[in-house]
Amino acid sequence: MKPAQLSIQIDNIRAIKNADIKIDGITVIAGENGCGKSTISKLVYYFFKTIINYNFYAEKLLKSDLNNTIQTIESFFKDTQLSEFGIETKISNILSGILENGIETSAELDKYINSYKEELTEKLNNIEGNLEDKNNKINRLKYNLSPVLHEVMNLKSLPDIIIYVISYISQQYQLIANARKNRPASILHSLVNFEFNDYPLPNTYNISEYGVPLIENEKLLHQSSIDNIAYIDTPMALGQDGNSNIPHWEDLKELLKRKPVANNNIKDFFNSEILGGEFKYLYESFGHKQFTYKRSDGFEFDLLESATGLKSFAVLEILFKNGFLNNKTLLLIDEPEAHLHPQWIVEYAKLIVQLNKNLGVKFLIASHNPDMISAIKYISAKEDNTSNLNFYLAVKSDEKFKYNYKDLGIDIEPIFESFNIALDKIEEYGSII
Repeated sequence: MKPAQLSIQIDNIRAIKNADIKIDGITVIAGENGCGKSTISKLVYYFFKTIINYNFYAEKLLKSDLNNTIQTIESFFKDTQLSEFGIETKISNILSGILENGIETSAELDKYINSYKEELTEKLNNIEGNLEDKNNKINRLKYNLSPVLHEVMNLKSLPDIIIYVISYISQQYQLIANARKNRPASILHSLVNFEFNDYPLPNTYNISEYGVPLIENEKLLHQSSIDNIAYIDTPMALGQDGNSNIPHWEDLKELLKRKPVANNNIKDFFNSEILGGEFKYLYESFGHKQFTYKRSDGFEFDLLESATGLKSFAVLEILFKNGFLNNKTLLLIDEPEAHLHPQWIVEYAKLIVQLNKNLGVKFLIASHNPDMISAIKYISAKEDNTSNLNFYLAVKSDEKFKYNYKDLGIDIEPIFESFNIALDKIEEYGSII
């Protein structure tokens, strides 16, 4: 049996006791509130966001403390007005030499720095001798460096401090180079823990590509199935002003601002009769009116002031127009039905099936709406597109507040049985005594 193109495995993270979920077409996960559906979406999103842009995130993560240290040293020389001694240029040349000579081991690094130690010490002693209020200024430098370089407080002289800083900066450069080369999974775990900031998550998750785990021996392998990923948990993300502090909202808005590409078959996917118009992003606009909805009668609206249901379709249409949607795209959508009229729920489900069938776009959808779940199944069946359709249901485990995800294949009856709980409650609360 051919393994799934992609699958995510999760054990004992938040509300999830166990989940092994295939993602190779249209995957729908269902379950009651608080069962971990959004946790799955976020883990998949940050996994692929990291693996696709690994070098960028490795450098960003490792450079955060490094940049603070460099700025502290630069500020010290500017504040003390001792830049004319040329020490900053000397330090910069030493660091450049480490990179250019490909120095990798700690022993090589120590040897290289020691070759400059005598010259550096002489220059730095000169600077120290010209410092007014020397002790206070050196102590201030140490205190500013100490949040990152804890051992600096034990050092007495300016040469010792600067040589220690050079060694630290060099080691950080080595870490960045090694991260690019070896791709440690610790970069991924750090980013995931930052996004799940309520408490550190255990590293008990992985994604496999055709049965091969992409985290192997705590290294992150390269993958080839996904080049584009977007996480849509609410169309209201369009209305934020850029200060949402929710990274996947900001990521989505940047994707929507890409320039459109020539596309002649948009009418095959987006029915203007249903939506009554089209959506676009105005690249030369000023102010807040950037996303627009042009109605079929020619009247143009600010999309942000339009109905929320329209925004749900607008996101997909704009991503289609700018070429983001293709057979290496994975869209993660939480509760797409939340703002849609029942008729539009069916239209949205049809759009999902068509984009998967005709473009190969992969979907991971969290839903607890019977119309959305039924529509995806039966439209897929009519379109002969069920071979990569998978439904999962979160089932309570024997551990309180924990859920196992049951693979249903294309059988949606267990999902509807879980919906019957609501009908039972209506009967209970609405019964006449």
